[in-house]
Amino acid sequence: MFLSFLNELCQVARAGKTYSAQEIVSFSTFLGGNEVFGNQLFLRDCYLEMKQVIAEYFRLDTETPKNGQVILTGSPGIGKSCFAYFFLLQLLGSDEEVVYQVGTNYWYFDGAEWSKFGDVTVVVNFLINFRGWYICDLYKGLGSYVIAILAKTIILSSPKLGGFKDILNNGAGRYFLPTWTDEEMSIFIKMQGGRVNEEEARNIVEDWGNVPRNVILRPIGTLEQAIQTITSISSLQEKMRAAVNEDLGLPSRLIHLVPSSDYKTISARACSQKAAEKIFEQLVKTDWDGLVNLAFSGSDSGLYTAAGLVFECFAHEVLKKGGNRYRLRSLGSGEDDEGAREEIDLHMKKSQAYFEFPTTGLNEWKIMKNTYCKPKTLNFPCMDALLLSDQEVLYMFQM
Repeated sequence: MFLSFLNELCQVARAGKTYSAQEIVSFSTFLGGNEVFGNQLFLRDCYLEMKQVIAEYFRLDTETPKNGQVILTGSPGIGKSCFAYFFLLQLLGSDEEVVYQVGTNYWYFDGAEWSKFGDVTVVVNFLINFRGWYICDLYKGLGSYVIAILAKTIILSSPKLGGFKDILNNGAGRYFLPTWTDEEMSIFIKMQGGRVNEEEARNIVEDWGNVPRNVILRPIGTLEQAIQTITSISSLQEKMRAAVNEDLGLPSRLIHLVPSSDYKTISARACSQKAAEKIFEQLVKTDWDGLVNLAFSGSDSGLYTAAGLVFECFAHEVLKKGGNRYRLRSLGSGEDDEGAREEIDLHMKKSQAYFEFPTTGLNEWKIMKNTYCKPKTLNFPCMDALLLSDQEVLYMFQM
């Protein structure tokens, strides 16, 4: 089945079509010969941008192109193999020679047709003098790359780069593909048709972020189970460090790698807004001091960008415990506005209620007085909580 896919990839490439971003390329065979991944290839914006990055690295637009290695990585499940299919579409339309490795299998395109190498020793000897393209997809962490000194090498790998230190030290390029945008994920889910339940897919994305593999294969375990492994700021920082340190390691599914605009560096973020909120809601209870230090110390750690969300968790926790006097700022007022900050006596109970906004108007809607009320879903972006006072004043909070 894989050879059938490679042959069709060649046929499509030879049709001479120029592809643009967000286009869907359909095949009669399954992507990579695997039924699980369907038969449609979505061309992300970053694929075309990465194609240009690679062209500049190898100086393809000059009279003296160079050889070398490029390592392409990113969060697991974002479609690095799909980038390889896209890049092969560019190569197979010409007379370029290609060695294509997927795990422990090796294929050779001589400019006209594909054939398979039967023995890794033959491949190693062949690549010694090979001057074409060597595309090495270490799919599922299988196989190892070959040093092909004269070739233009692209290595696609999950973020576990300890084995690449030698070639990185010798000048190899390293670039990171981003997770999918909301728009891209919406297109991806729709193009699956009846292969996935759309509502279930969107719930998976809400939990685990924009990773298409999760939609197709479904995560093992729940978001809540994964979050239970984070019991302190230090345990969260360990997961972040596993994602961004020199060796990269294999990051938790809770952590996504966010590349810079030039795709050369990364920072670590929670996989989704929902995951971040749940992580910090738990840490408010289990590591209050650690979160206070994170939110207010001015730390330059990779978690510092989450300080705003941490403060929101603090505010909810403090307000729901009840009390009398709080210093608040009127929404929409500036720092210097008269009366922008005032002390309000709220007389809140030591309780919290969760509620759903009614779907048919608010005329007969009732909430408990002096009770801190937090919506189950944020239907209104500026309303994080409500409080109805004894004086029938409805306070609406934004953190």
